[in-house]
Amino acid sequence: VTTPGTKNWKTNISYDREIARTLLSTMGNHHRAGVDNYVTDVGSLRALSERECLRLMGFTDDFKIVVSKAQMYKQVGNSMVVDVVMALIEAILKTGIFNS
Repeated sequence: VTTPGTKNWKTNISYDREIARTLLSTMGNHHRAGVDNYVTDVGSLRALSERECLRLMGFTDDFKIVVSKAQMYKQVGNSMVVDVVMALIEAILKTGIFNS
């Protein structure tokens, strides 16, 4: 987890970031601290849980997880933050671009 990369691809190792990295659909593979989001927890390093990833994407805690852990990471990584999408749509509509 804490290696800087492999072959020709290198990155900076970081965890406990103030701003999370992009959530990837491959998070279930637990790549490296230079790609995925890792946090320290009671002296050990761990990946964000599926629930923590859902929270970052704007889902409430009552959202039911009904798929496997790997599938949940894929779904979160492929999703979009609904509040951001709504803000974009509202901003576009305010421009009047669709008015005839």
